[in-house]
Amino acid sequence: MLLQETPGTSDGGRIYKVDFLVRDLARPFLHPGAKMLVTEGPKVVASAVIREVRPENSAG
Repeated sequence: MLLQETPGTSDGGRIYKVDFLVRDLARPFLHPGAKMLVTEGPKVVASAVIREVRPENSAG
């Protein structure tokens, strides 16, 4: 998983662009409103809600 922080929200929330090394495995699970847990081994280090899924050929 690749994370790139972008400007946050006015209420202090954080927004990240997310990409995956093997996109085809992740894509079926990604849709607006989906919840995601980021783990380091068995430890949950972050949680997220997917806000937008861009087409695979979309830049930026």
